[in-house]
Amino acid sequence: MLHNILPVIASELNEYLKSRYNIAEDRVLLSNIFDQDGSIALKEMNRVVCCLLNLREDRTVKATKSLRAGTGGYGQGGGEVQLAMDIAFVSHFKNTQYADALKFLAGTVYFFQEKSVFTNANTPSLSSNIDRLSFEVKSLELNELQSVVSLLGIRHSPMIVYSARLLTFSSDNIEDEIPSTRGISLDSDNT
Repeated sequence: MLHNILPVIASELNEYLKSRYNIAEDRVLLSNIFDQDGSIALKEMNRVVCCLLNLREDRTVKATKSLRAGTGGYGQGGGEVQLAMDIAFVSHFKNTQYADALKFLAGTVYFFQEKSVFTNANTPSLSSNIDRLSFEVKSLELNELQSVVSLLGIRHSPMIVYSARLLTFSSDNIEDEIPSTRGISLDSDNT
């Protein structure tokens, strides 16, 4: 599921920016900024880089074990895990094009203002097992921003972080079999 979400969002943002600014060249790149060995992963400049910062449990909705109909009754599974992603959109532009970096960052904000909720109805390329994915700006204090910049291995660049909620991972494994109720028998002798 995760491997489907970010490419779809990056592609839609890219098409939006191309249309908004009347350009033909791709401007959104789904990538790390640095490789694991510390070398720069980006060969292209003048891009908005989309990268996953964090995957965490969304504790606003706590899922419990679920019951599903089975062959002789009901099966009790492991429940669902609700996840949220923190995603950074970093304007990676040459120093001489700082105004363009700000323009494309603003375009990213406009994109998510116009389309903050992604569903299968408004985003057909989204995985069919995602019912609803909503984006909201994640406000960062300066010390949190410093941690993000350090985590990405960059000096400060214009960026915005969004939280994307509600990714649901459910287990199809049945842990217990619970027999179904076949009916109630009333015996008049036991009254």
